[in-house]
Amino acid sequence: MVSDSTNKVVANITVGSEPWGDAYDVATHEVFVGNEASDNVSVISDSTDQVVATVSVGQDPEGVAYDPGTSEVWVANHDGKNASVISDATDKVVATVSLGSYPIELAYDSGESELFVADYSTNSANVISDGTIKVIATVS
Repeated sequence: MVSDSTNKVVANITVGSEPWGDAYDVATHEVFVGNEASDNVSVISDSTDQVVATVSVGQDPEGVAYDPGTSEVWVANHDGKNASVISDATDKVVATVSLGSYPIELAYDSGESELFVADYSTNSANVISDGTIKVIATVS
């Protein structure tokens, strides 16, 4: 962890193997780190600098994004060809969206309540509604 005031490392936190993407939940003060080789996400409390949960997700989680509208964390599982949805309240996977290709990164659009999932193999992005948890479009 890095201090906001000094920009210096204040803690080293051991997570799973090959940490890749991360996202922060300002409401719970937790950091979610995708661990690509461990197929899980580490949940870190920023007040204690400790891992408070480990959530199993799909194969090779890479991109991670927080959806403040639903208090859920989305994870792009590259080799799993899907995205996992983690409830921030329970730290459990509540849904999985099949994408059929190789998702690598994602971003949340709060204005539209949608997630954009970049696909490595097709040079496109899937658009997922956070209300229905379904792919609603693909953008080339």
